[in-house]
Amino acid sequence: MWMSLLLFVSSLFGWWGLLWLGLPVSWQRISPSAILLIHAVPPVLIFSLAKLWLGKRKERAAAADEQRKQAAEAERLAALATAREQHRAALAVRREPVECRWAGLMLQGQGAEAPAWLDDLGEHGFVRQIEADELEGDSLSERLTPALTEWFTALYEQAPGAAALPLLLEPCPALAGGEQLQWVRKVQLQVLDSLAETQFKNRPRPREMACRFLPGRGLLAERLITLFEQDATLPGATVLAFDAAWADSVLDDEPASQGAAVAGLLFLRANLPQSEPAADVPAEQNGDNAPYQAYWQKPVALEWAEWGTVPPWAQEDLLTQPKLAALARGAHASALPTGVIGMSKVLRTLLDEALINGSLRDLPFADDEPDPQAEQAASLAWLVHDGGSLRAAGGRMAALGSLLSDNEVELSPIDDASNLVRDCGVLGSANDVALDACAALHAARLQAPVLLAHFVGDEASLSVTRPPLEENV
Repeated sequence: MWMSLLLFVSSLFGWWGLLWLGLPVSWQRISPSAILLIHAVPPVLIFSLAKLWLGKRKERAAAADEQRKQAAEAERLAALATAREQHRAALAVRREPVECRWAGLMLQGQGAEAPAWLDDLGEHGFVRQIEADELEGDSLSERLTPALTEWFTALYEQAPGAAALPLLLEPCPALAGGEQLQWVRKVQLQVLDSLAETQFKNRPRPREMACRFLPGRGLLAERLITLFEQDATLPGATVLAFDAAWADSVLDDEPASQGAAVAGLLFLRANLPQSEPAADVPAEQNGDNAPYQAYWQKPVALEWAEWGTVPPWAQEDLLTQPKLAALARGAHASALPTGVIGMSKVLRTLLDEALINGSLRDLPFADDEPDPQAEQAASLAWLVHDGGSLRAAGGRMAALGSLLSDNEVELSPIDDASNLVRDCGVLGSANDVALDACAALHAARLQAPVLLAHFVGDEASLSVTRPPLEENV
């Protein structure tokens, strides 16, 4: 209003000043009515035109401002959609598990009888208690050769195609690296030779049978996922770990605290296709039949895109193996407090991360509300851990039990649990693989998710092992 009044007054006095001072007009010759019109009409026209121009200018400015707002909003929504998709993609990668097709677990019980839960796992994999009189010999290799032979036999009788996959060993400090690889390789070849007329009849032995140490440290699923990400031609792997007590306890009337174990799992990359070889190499051109042929003239081993050097018969055999369980990424804490309250805070964070990684809890984007249907923490049906005796792990189990109760998980960390250290002794370098094998077998037995808790010193790790999803079975 004030701007309009100021504009009209400026137009009026500006025109009058121009009329009286700037234009040579003879007012005596003009009638009074014409003088009135000359003084009134032009300022009104000037004011109207100026008002119209200012209005159009304001409309254009408002339209430009609206366009800028719309562009900014569209850019914000596009950035939000991109961030949401990145969140979903990162969550999908975070939740991508490794699929276990077979598990073999041989443990030495601490008592006269095997743990009750050990007998329940035999229907879903190879499970057996190692008797004390079986561990005879002065060295680790001598003590475990019979058990390792039995483990390899069970594996290749169930899945002959596993012979074409790399054999990854958990390093055992009791043996030198080269000695350990040679011993395992020797036992493996002896088992393959013994099954040549049964499982491997009309099935040529794979050309490449790698045997090496499993790289990295920490949770098994995390290490395998990293290995699969680094090597796209690796279709799967067999993971093996073993250890045994070197001597009985110092006290004659006290049993050894260290147990013995041979544990392993067969893993296969998800969504592997059944492929055909690009070409066949005639037997007479095989480099093995031409020892004096120059190496550059020898044919290169056949490779299939996602399968590496695994031959077709092994591909078919591996794909027919039922999916046992899916191991999800875990959560790790390197400094676990000693107090129950501080321990509960750290374990709460680990449990949340483990549930999210195991697809048992939603991780909403930004301010989105979590999906109530994705909350499945209550479906946890078993606990596998290496806490040990109640004196050693009482605080940990109390904190963990409180967290499970807070998440409405009807699971007792004492009764509904497999405590490997208490039931089977300290398993040394075989501990991590034995935990995962036990969790996979329990998940297959219960057809429900299993919580795995690993404690070493002041470090703690939690992860979820679950049955394979229905769409992936």
